[in-house]
Amino acid sequence: MSDAYEQAVERVNQVVVSGNAEGLKRTLLELAAVDPDAFVKVASALSTATEPRPICTVGLQFYSTPLEFFHRDGRVYAIVYTGAQWLTKDPHASGTGLELADVQQAVAEARKEHDARIEDLIRQLSNHAQELLQVVGSHSACDQDTKGFASNDLQRGLALLRGALGRSA
Repeated sequence: MSDAYEQAVERVNQVVVSGNAEGLKRTLLELAAVDPDAFVKVASALSTATEPRPICTVGLQFYSTPLEFFHRDGRVYAIVYTGAQWLTKDPHASGTGLELADVQQAVAEARKEHDARIEDLIRQLSNHAQELLQVVGSHSACDQDTKGFASNDLQRGLALLRGALGRSA
């Protein structure tokens, strides 16, 4: 994992611990820019967290505690694990947490902005592909049949990307 990834995840955790609802959307978007997969996992964890359970540490080596969140009494907290009994760790709330409604709103807004960014990237890719096909077609050594195959494949790829989003981008 890169330092940028670890710093982005840590900032999300700090925002939840400190109860900074205004900063949550910004830190989630920072995480999305660094690691989109982590953004999806963290956003989902924030929205769907449940009551935490003790964890068993037998055979596991924790180099860092996994980032987790849980809901309690309409608030979202980060989890801190502390030693409990032999071979287990108990979860505890860390910090003041955030109102669940504020978290769900920030996550929804961050997802909306992230989705808009993805759709914009697909539009840009489509424009660049069209421009590239025009430039390649004007090259003196261009085989028009091969260019036609490439054009079809590019259009199929763009259609698949749009289909992956479930709507036309």
